[in-house]
Formats: sequence, C-alpha cells, structure tokens
Amino acid sequence: MVLLYAFFLTQLLLSTIALPQAARVALALLIIAPAGLAMGMPFPLGIRLLAGTVEAEIPWAWGSTAAFPWSARSWPRSSPWRWGLPG
Repeated sequence: MVLLYAFFLTQLLLSTIALPQAARVALALLIIAPAGLAMGMPFPLGIRLLAGTVEAEIPWAWGSTAAFPWSARSWPRSSPWRWGLPG
C-alpha cells in the first residue's frame, strides 16, 4: 500500500486538480480510508480480545494508549542528548 502511494499518489493528485471540489474531497476520502482503517482497527480489536479473557487489563490498555503518543512525542527530543548530540 505504501509503495502504491509513493509511486502513484503525486500523479493522481496532479491529474485531479481540474475536478470539482466535491470530487476531490471524495477522492481524498478514498485515498485516506484504507490507511485510517488499518491504523484504527488494532486497538478496538485488542479491547474486544481482552474483554473476553482478562477484564482487569482493559484499564492498562487504555493507559498505554494514552502513554505511547506522549512518549513518541518526547523521545525524539531527548534521545540525541543521551548520545551526545547537540539538541
């Protein structure tokens, strides 16, 4: 999927500049939907799996969902300092 986007997305978008705005919005939704679906499904599926087996772990799953974006945002700022790079 990523390779398809990399090779064909620029040409596709350039060829649709003349289309009406409604058509371009629809095209944008069609382009974004597969990636959004793929990125959005693991968490709900994991919660459903936990709900059937270990109910006590569901709050931990929600906590990790809140913690990972924060750590992903702060890690690139702090890691170069550990390696001696100027930040």
